[in-house]
Amino acid sequence: MTDESRHSVRLTIVATDPPGTAGDGILFGLQRGRAVEDPVPACDTTEFRTAIDVVRTGNSDVDFQGDHVHGRRGDRFIYLAWGIPDQTEPFVMFARAKIKLDGIAPDLLDAAIEHDRVLVADLRATDAKGQPASGTIKPPAIEWRTTT
Repeated sequence: MTDESRHSVRLTIVATDPPGTAGDGILFGLQRGRAVEDPVPACDTTEFRTAIDVVRTGNSDVDFQGDHVHGRRGDRFIYLAWGIPDQTEPFVMFARAKIKLDGIAPDLLDAAIEHDRVLVADLRATDAKGQPASGTIKPPAIEWRTTT
């Protein structure tokens, strides 16, 4: 049996310059399970806050868990979902961005745990074609850092 440690870490996703404009109806928010919680208009830079559990085993494996964490062990991620309202639903998803947690550098995880820092994902919310960022987001469209 391996020893396991679990640490809760605060996470902020800063979605900069989303492609929407005031009044166009595009919304975005973090997906929890199958639902998108509290979607907001996608017209301004927006911060989404959540917490993740960083689980480490004695053999140096790292796993992530939490309300907004999706995927299988070894391939965990958070979804930033895009949608619009229609006549029957307040949010109909049309795209989502996959923010992979294995992209967090080990030294940033250590700093977040040991010094109670916030993990921050700076995400370009608009892709090169002017559309909502979707699919697996990779650098340079996402950058990880910590803050107090």
